[in-house]
Amino acid sequence: MHPRTVRTIPARRQQSNMIAFKELLLRAKRGEEKAFEELFAIFEPLVRKCSIVNGHVDEDLRQILLMEFVQAVRKFRI
Repeated sequence: MHPRTVRTIPARRQQSNMIAFKELLLRAKRGEEKAFEELFAIFEPLVRKCSIVNGHVDEDLRQILLMEFVQAVRKFRI
């Protein structure tokens, strides 16, 4: 594949992934711990990246971001 070629996900698979994500989000909103764990596994790399200060993970900031993540899931409107 040419380096500038963008690979796209087929529409059916995108829709299937979106439905699965929506169901996961709904389960988490209902308080299902396993669903929160799955969501966090998806977003953990972003949380970790956003918690880096001066080249190191700031654990206090990471905890704050995790709490904000939980609140955002609870408040998210579907």
